Amino acid sequence: MENAIACEYLKEIKRTLPETIADRRKFLEDFEENLESYLQENPNAVREDLVHRFGSPEVIVESFLPEAPTGEVLRTEKQKKLRKRLIIAFFAICAIILIALFAYRVWDMHGFYHGYAATTGGEGEPPEDTSALVIF
Repeated sequence: MENAIACEYLKEIKRTLPETIADRRKFLEDFEENLESYLQENPNAVREDLVHRFGSPEVIVESFLPEAPTGEVLRTEKQKKLRKRLIIAFFAICAIILIALFAYRVWDMHGFYHGYAATTGGEGEPPEDTSALVIF
């Protein structure tokens, strides 16, 4: 599709139409064909002409979804998208925390194995009760 206004109009319809609809792909293909044929007849059409001819994206979704209230369907879709984003954000934060803990562990072990740790073995007074010590 060459008309930028028509492309934006179609994208807006795609964003408005719920992704869970079974015939979504077929509907969008048919609508795009109708839009292209309209643009061939009216090559200088602007967004207002498209809205006048086909309707706003909300009206198009309402005509495609007659059995359910459009507001409820769109609200459900927004909730699903929000839930999906929250789950992705949760796992991303968990991954960042795990990476930070692993990096700290590597840094700490590097210091330990390279002599930066304080050692007290063999220094100071021996314990008073030597019965637990076995001398070989």
